[in-house]
Amino acid sequence: MRLSEVLKKITKENAQGVTPQQMRDAIKRHYPDLYDTASHRLSVQRGHCKNLDHALLAQIYALCGSARWLAADETQKTKLFRWKDQHSIQSSQSEPTFNELDKMNRLPLPSKKRGKTPTLPIPSPSLVEKYLGQFEKLENYQFQERSLNLLFKQFCPKNDSIEHILLKVSALNDFYSTNIFNVYAVAKHIHSQKVDERLDSQEFGLVNDIAKVCVNGRAINFYSFASKYCSHHMPSTYPIYDSYVEKMLSAYEKRDGFGSFHREDFKDYGRFVEMVRKFRTFYGLTSFSLKDIDLFLWLAGKEFFPKNYRGRTPAKSA
Repeated sequence: MRLSEVLKKITKENAQGVTPQQMRDAIKRHYPDLYDTASHRLSVQRGHCKNLDHALLAQIYALCGSARWLAADETQKTKLFRWKDQHSIQSSQSEPTFNELDKMNRLPLPSKKRGKTPTLPIPSPSLVEKYLGQFEKLENYQFQERSLNLLFKQFCPKNDSIEHILLKVSALNDFYSTNIFNVYAVAKHIHSQKVDERLDSQEFGLVNDIAKVCVNGRAINFYSFASKYCSHHMPSTYPIYDSYVEKMLSAYEKRDGFGSFHREDFKDYGRFVEMVRKFRTFYGLTSFSLKDIDLFLWLAGKEFFPKNYRGRTPAKSA
């Protein structure tokens, strides 16, 4: 049986509603051939999912989010899905394609520019998966990320050697074009921050402390760079700040009110992480890592706010 058929069967048998987590457990018990599949293993191998359970759960969320034969009950802390009776199901029994779902989910986003009204899609698991799939096709970014992972995870994982820090600062500056013209000054500053100890403690204030550097007597805030430096050490804990991530979060908060924050809060890294987490929870995207959400917001920002876009590599805020 296909996964969609199994989900229909499970929801039909549980009239009171069933959570995606309960669906996952039922599939593992009664339909083991749909667990630990090649696609699940590939998702884990590529870092999209933490483990096989996460990979199956992401697949369930994607199907449930687009299924016309399911009704979602969001009054509970954990979302419940119920089977719709035949009278409430639309005459077309085929599941919507992504393009159909995307059109249904788009809502107007107010704009002051020339009277235009751009639209943003309602975030859903299937939408996030779409953009993560796009990222997989960007060959230059894939090799860039693999190279940085080798440097940060294998060759120079610690920050007690200024030589190792110099290599990492230089690589990030080159790959992301963060406009650091004195990499030694930045490396020396990072060396003084007890980075390894603070990373282990998952201290978000570390990003703001790394960002503020004095170069040739001038105070500079390399905020985006600092988030990248910490993120490449611990991607699941430290999302990358980027001006297009900020634009997407601001637009969604303004439209849907998923969190209460102000523009200046974006430059407080602890508050920024809180925003990303609230975004993930509000739209039911908790099966995705912070890195997944970060990539989705950046790629979608590139699409919906293209006017001044010059690529993620040139830093808008160093």
